[in-house]
Amino acid sequence: MNPTLAALPPKEPNVRATTLSLAVLLLLLAPVYAGPDSPASLGRSTTSSTFRASFESTTILSGAYVSATETWVEKLLGRDGQTGFSWPRASWSRFAYLADGSDDIGSIIETRIDDVTGHDGQPTRALYQAVLRDNQSTVGHSRNMYSVRNGPTDVFAQGTVRYWLKLQPDLKEVLPAGSWRQVFELREEGDLYRKAVIILPDATTGKLYWRVHGDVGPTWTPDWQVNNRTVPVPLGEWMLFEVYWKEGSGSHGRMVVRINCQTVADHVGRTRYQGPLDAVHLFKVYASPESLALGPSYQWIDDVEVSTTLAGATCP
Repeated sequence: MNPTLAALPPKEPNVRATTLSLAVLLLLLAPVYAGPDSPASLGRSTTSSTFRASFESTTILSGAYVSATETWVEKLLGRDGQTGFSWPRASWSRFAYLADGSDDIGSIIETRIDDVTGHDGQPTRALYQAVLRDNQSTVGHSRNMYSVRNGPTDVFAQGTVRYWLKLQPDLKEVLPAGSWRQVFELREEGDLYRKAVIILPDATTGKLYWRVHGDVGPTWTPDWQVNNRTVPVPLGEWMLFEVYWKEGSGSHGRMVVRINCQTVADHVGRTRYQGPLDAVHLFKVYASPESLALGPSYQWIDDVEVSTTLAGATCP
């Protein structure tokens, strides 16, 4: 499916959207390797700086396996028959589960591709991600995230990510006071800085609201935050999720988050501590232990777009 995509505020002049398959885009993120798993051997041949894919046709999951760092990882594989783009098999683009290799991963994490009704009411295949329970074997606790490494060329010094997201219908019931649920994150090398989109319950009413924030690591001291209690947090229904960022210090940085074309946050200011980004965590299920004690945390993802430009299409 090809959703109508929302435009981001045009504060960056002379930015022209071009297109490049993510497979080619990722070639910029690592040394050239001409073997069968190299980015150059994947995806369709285009001249675009935008990757678009859903989970149709031959898209499959590799199955979870233990990585060289002895944590569980998994890859998306195959070509999307509708867009022609392939999910890269390269090691710098994969799910990271942050569970020790000796753990029973199936009791902690679940990732699959489901046949569901899409955002347009038509049948589609969507990515399902879940964290079933907290896991104490890792310092950061369990999470289910699909990450793309930035690499030495700093390709993601600016970019746009958008996709259709459906959160679990009972999220409010499993987010008690003081808990949180992270959806998206940009993390700097050396854990020096992070920018994230999270969902929080109001301490008085329990109503869910959005927070977009930047923290200085490694102690994660708050640097800035935007709380939005106006734009709804849709539960059990599809929403168009969009994040735009421009890495920078002082007044040169920017981060915009929009839900269904409504602006949740538009931060202008520091978005980089020393730089560059380590990785973009495109879609992520990461909940506090207090939340996971009440039940699993899960979501569905469809129609993903990743771009190294700042432009978008017009909202419907």
